[in-house]
Amino acid sequence: MSISITGMIDLIQECRQRHNDFEKKLSYKTITDICIHIRMPFLIDPLTKTGRPKKGAYNRQQALDHLRSFGSASGEFYLAEFIEPTVIETIKLKNIRARWIHELIEKGLDKNAAIAHVVRKWDVAPTSPPLDRRNIKREYDSWLDKQNSADDQN
Repeated sequence: MSISITGMIDLIQECRQRHNDFEKKLSYKTITDICIHIRMPFLIDPLTKTGRPKKGAYNRQQALDHLRSFGSASGEFYLAEFIEPTVIETIKLKNIRARWIHELIEKGLDKNAAIAHVVRKWDVAPTSPPLDRRNIKREYDSWLDKQNSADDQN
């Protein structure tokens, strides 16, 4: 049985408050509480312990893969991404931000104003570092170079 994304978001917030867990990464107690609540206590050790797992036990990556196997519309998938975002997700977010900046520029904003708007309005996950203009500008310039090189090849 899967939990909804909104249900997982609420559960994470509730568990964090219960354990005074306000760091970037989830604490041992918070992860334990969540895993017990979603009836997957077998994921506690692989998600919280470092080092080699016992023979036959899940390792961290297998535990995250297990959570992601519920599908991208599930709370379990959200939890896995919250704990450790995938490279694909990171690239997708960069692409979305760059396209948003490009649309704002096409609507008449200058480049710096468009970047500032995206930095101000982008919803940053609690586990992610804050956005800064210089990195977002670099993201956009890189995306634009790729778009221009693709246009040149066609």
